[in-house]
Amino acid sequence: MLEQARFSLARAGVMVGLCGLVVLGAGWVMNSRDGVKNKASVHFSARTWEDVQWVLRYVTPLASPIETTMSELSGPGCAAGRPGHERLRKAVETLNQNLEHLNRTSFVRQHYRLNIDGLLLDAGRPDQTCAQIHRPVQWLNDRVRQQGVQFLQSLVWKERSGTSVQARFETTTWVALPKQMLTSRSAWSGLPGCIYGTDAITGKRVVADGDSVVSKFCQTQPAADQALRSPVSLWDQVPGLPSLLEPLAAWRLPQHVQYSDRVGDDNHVVVAGRKQTVGQHVQLSIDPSWQAGLQTLAECFSGKVSPVCAAYATQAEGRFENARVRMAGIAVIDVATGRLVAAASANSPCYAHDKTRAGVRPSDCPAVPDDTVHRPRIPQMLSNHALFTQAPPGSLVKPLLMTGIVSYVSPQTSLAGLEQALQRSDSQQFLDAFLCRQKLGQGGFAARCDRPALTQKNAHQLGWNSGCDGLSDLARSQCGMVDLIEGRPLVQKPAYQNALGTAAWHSPALPVLMGQTLVMPYRSGSGVSGYQDMPWPDSLPGVEQRQTCAQSGVKGYVRCGGPQMAIISEAYGQGNSLTTPVGVASLLATLANSAQGQVTHYPHVLVDRVRSDGQSDSSIEIMRRAASSQGPEGVDSVVARRVLGAMERTLLPGGTAHAACVRAFGAAGCLIPRGVAGKTGTPGDADERSLSQVVQDMRSRAQCSTRSSTDCARQYPLPRPRYRWYAAVFKSQGSDRYDKAIAVLVHSNWRRSDGRYADDQNAAAEMAMLAIRQFQTAPLKP
Repeated sequence: MLEQARFSLARAGVMVGLCGLVVLGAGWVMNSRDGVKNKASVHFSARTWEDVQWVLRYVTPLASPIETTMSELSGPGCAAGRPGHERLRKAVETLNQNLEHLNRTSFVRQHYRLNIDGLLLDAGRPDQTCAQIHRPVQWLNDRVRQQGVQFLQSLVWKERSGTSVQARFETTTWVALPKQMLTSRSAWSGLPGCIYGTDAITGKRVVADGDSVVSKFCQTQPAADQALRSPVSLWDQVPGLPSLLEPLAAWRLPQHVQYSDRVGDDNHVVVAGRKQTVGQHVQLSIDPSWQAGLQTLAECFSGKVSPVCAAYATQAEGRFENARVRMAGIAVIDVATGRLVAAASANSPCYAHDKTRAGVRPSDCPAVPDDTVHRPRIPQMLSNHALFTQAPPGSLVKPLLMTGIVSYVSPQTSLAGLEQALQRSDSQQFLDAFLCRQKLGQGGFAARCDRPALTQKNAHQLGWNSGCDGLSDLARSQCGMVDLIEGRPLVQKPAYQNALGTAAWHSPALPVLMGQTLVMPYRSGSGVSGYQDMPWPDSLPGVEQRQTCAQSGVKGYVRCGGPQMAIISEAYGQGNSLTTPVGVASLLATLANSAQGQVTHYPHVLVDRVRSDGQSDSSIEIMRRAASSQGPEGVDSVVARRVLGAMERTLLPGGTAHAACVRAFGAAGCLIPRGVAGKTGTPGDADERSLSQVVQDMRSRAQCSTRSSTDCARQYPLPRPRYRWYAAVFKSQGSDRYDKAIAVLVHSNWRRSDGRYADDQNAAAEMAMLAIRQFQTAPLKP
């Protein structure tokens, strides 16, 4: 429930500007070999069109779920076990996921899927090999991967066509590929701009070193002069890359309706003696090599089997799918610049199927009930977990709480032992300090307590809660959200004009949650919902309330009832507190910049937009200056250094990350400072029930609802996911200061034996330590 709600709304807003786009322009990529060779004025690949049309004839509405797997089906030329059969199966599943997205976004009313059974047994094409069938299926997937789901939307769909057009469809045909989409003179002719990466150490532009038409073209552009070469391409390594590129379509794609206003009509290249319009080239902040290494790490912990994964002791035996975790997201940010260095994201096949319901159900999946946070009744689209998956931060809020605690020291209270409390993540003692108890673990509470208000103020200064203090509905609806393209809070996004001073437009935006804490729900009279900062001192419990709450339960702060108690859940990193991996990494990067006296930045992914002559777009420098001036304020350097010093202790014996440190660096390597200041996080409201008990409870809940009982939710609560976190700032190879921030979020997996969570060892911390170990010795390799 937490993962996709905001992002779905954000994507809807981002895609409004793309409504006039017929097709994202990669037509040249498909046919440029013939075009360069023959220099013909019109290029058309009849074979490609015929093969794709053949596949599309088997894209039909889904009447009922198909439970058989493709491995159980076979055709004369593509039986199970034949070369390419598994590759074709995966391509079909991917296409079906893309088709399902059309229904989830209400582009089509019906659920469509590729009927692979009919395709394999087509009498009109006997003895087709798996490779021959795979070619047109993969062609469709490649177009979606490169151009986004808009490519499928640009096909001719029977249900969206007028009566006269529908009459020309065959009875069993539901979608078709127009021939003009494969001609260079079509409405989508023109070359899309290239995509370059950025070296994480030097900051230089990186170009993919490959033999494909696209790679060779991008290597020859002026923008690639003196660029570094990478053996991997961003297209192949960044999950959800089209989401990052959608807001840049108006600059990168000549076919976009706003391209002329934003770029002009003179951005051309010459290919084989013929002038071609080209979109602006885009330099993203992601380092292809670092991204590839972290992507491999995330996939290995999520159940992937490969020789590379053997290097990681994932200890997955006894868990479903032999996967250490069900989902993993890893974000890395360059501290000094705010650039997003990597955004790795992976999940097990069963996790993906539970969320999307696309394709056939994989084997060895746990029995997760419908209509739960694990398996939503309405299918979701998976996105990059490092950027868009939202979860409660749990104990990751402690560094933030500590900034507020040490910013004001009341003469009535003592902070002795606070560093040790952070080291072992002692929530009770942290709450004592946060709520102004006389001593940690004992005594009464001070009547005046400014620490919660100071913590909330520091949340703003460290880059969270942006807009949560706003007075407008718009600001509160965007509480904690930042545009990841430019690195600015959404509430501060300006409008731009073209060179003639006309045709104003809003700059592109990719809304991503940085974080929100110490907030309360907000809903306006007109129905706009969001969050707003808790008011002070109204939200602070009284002295007696705090005393009673501290003495509840065995350890205290576990049975706190009554008004003004929402602050307790917020201080535990639960309640309304939410964040993302990139949001946590950003907070720690700002904390490190504050400690080191450096300029602070919000995270961003756009480094440059480059014209065909190699010059940066005229508006890019304006954007950079504006983003730099609107970064987080940061906190006092003395406060920041004290917090980082406490975080360094978590790797030492007695620290919450010591066990993971030992597994990565060895026992001797975790007895000394490692140039790592980090913190673990475990949201404490995770479900402790077994899967079998959850299934039974959900049945009881449904039966309870039929009796119109008002207590069903309390008696049989929905299960909650078990998230685990680790985040840190660290000194990479050759650096004498904290120069990188990393945050890892995982969804724990269940044991087969008893259906309970198997997360006695924090996989998130272990993954981060394995990554840091390589960052501190040599750059990660794919």
